[in-house]
Amino acid sequence: MSIQVGTNVYPLSIEYQRDDFEYYSESSYSQANGWLSPKIPNYNADGTLRLEILPQSYEDDYFNHLVLTNVSSHTSTRLTYGNRVVTTVYRWDQTNNLVYYGSSVNDTPSQQQISVVNTITTEDKCLTCNFTVDDADDEHDGLCKYAGASFNSLLTYFIKICQGPNPYFATIQSLSNDSDTYLWNNNSKVRERLSKKLRFSQKDLLVPVANNFTARVRLLLPPNFNDSERYPAVVYVYGGPNSNVINDAFSSGVVNYLVTNRSYIYIYIDGRGSGRDGQSKTFQIYRSMGTVEIEDQIAVTKYLQENFPYIDRNRTGIWGWSYGGFASSWVLAKDTENIFKFALAVAPVTSFIYYDTIYTERYMGLPTDDDNLLGYNNTDLTRVAESFRGKLYYIIHGNADDNVHYQNALLLIKSLVAADIQFWQQSYPDESHSLSGVAKHLYHTIDNFFARAFGIEGPPLVV
Repeated sequence: MSIQVGTNVYPLSIEYQRDDFEYYSESSYSQANGWLSPKIPNYNADGTLRLEILPQSYEDDYFNHLVLTNVSSHTSTRLTYGNRVVTTVYRWDQTNNLVYYGSSVNDTPSQQQISVVNTITTEDKCLTCNFTVDDADDEHDGLCKYAGASFNSLLTYFIKICQGPNPYFATIQSLSNDSDTYLWNNNSKVRERLSKKLRFSQKDLLVPVANNFTARVRLLLPPNFNDSERYPAVVYVYGGPNSNVINDAFSSGVVNYLVTNRSYIYIYIDGRGSGRDGQSKTFQIYRSMGTVEIEDQIAVTKYLQENFPYIDRNRTGIWGWSYGGFASSWVLAKDTENIFKFALAVAPVTSFIYYDTIYTERYMGLPTDDDNLLGYNNTDLTRVAESFRGKLYYIIHGNADDNVHYQNALLLIKSLVAADIQFWQQSYPDESHSLSGVAKHLYHTIDNFFARAFGIEGPPLVV
């Protein structure tokens, strides 16, 4: 395995002991222009082979793939290929030289399938790509787009789980005979209840962004959508390094209500810095959080407003939680063209000086003069308080948040108050990061804020 020289080096030392022998192995890999995300390697029974997920080149980029290394000779065999990302090793069948693993789909980070690869021939077979759900709704064709799995100890059967886009559907299947299949759970009660509910449709597209990259975008469209009408739009942002807001796993939450009951268009954007993609795109955010991921939310939303007239450019807002609250706040601060009517931030980081080191230093380096103090200072929203003047901003935080400490909200609030800038605020006493104890009040608050900001009901909000 060739090692790329860089500033981040991951040393791996394994001491392997058994009654009849003992051995010690060392290896390392490095990354010059990004962070390291090491996973615990798998070893065969006698410790002579090591199975790992490592960055491998493909079409002028790097994607995480399976690599099998001979510990003694240090020779490696690449087992998987494509512009997809291997995420999980489920089982290693050393007797039959097979590895069962999960990965995204070529050029489609939102999907996930389960495959098996032969470690001798590197023959690769997808086990779930033709997995269909019989009672799929009209919106989806029944083909499973997001799969999971669990294998028995003898590696004779596995649970094949379709996790989306419809509710979970699971079968038990023989690994030696595809026709030997048993239904385990089809979530029939959930499907029956959903069949009586309004459903939204979706539109996926690619939007060009800076430096020849492409953002992946998903629009959720209200029932009885009419493209000759104008609809309020809400962008939901997360934006953290190596994260995604677009995936094809089934989920149900406040988004369903906002799209079907309020008839909002709900927008997800995975721009630069997002995960399950090539490293060149993901590492754009390295040592510079609060920059490219923010720029892409603004640029893509502007593109959507200009190219899809049914998105009301005078009624488009953005909200996010945790890193998403950090992102939505920065979007409003950097929005100089009034792309967004408002921003709502739940439990936001307001400066990464105040967030935990194990997360922040991985992506940003150290907050020192000789490393990246400038990068940290550039994440500090209190330094741009004036950028919130005349804008509609709502900050929500639980004062017992042990993840993003309440200190973050208080420091931004203090700076806004000192500048006599008007804003909205909601604090939840004794609530942690999830705000689970006040969920009803929280979502009523969010719903009411959106409706008033869009002029749908209640007195208009005053900036």
